[in-house]
Amino acid sequence: MSNIYCEKNEKYYNEIVDNCHKNDEVFEMWQDMLNKAIEYTSIRAKWSLMNRNN
Repeated sequence: MSNIYCEKNEKYYNEIVDNCHKNDEVFEMWQDMLNKAIEYTSIRAKWSLMNRNN
């Protein structure tokens, strides 16, 4: 993973956290979206491993 990619993600994360107290509804939306992204990433990684084993 490139350093630029990590820096960009860290910037987005910091923006979300910095603004979370301004509007709790928006923060909840981001939290739900991030949780779903993590679930998707886990499923996608498992799917990739299953395809390699077959």
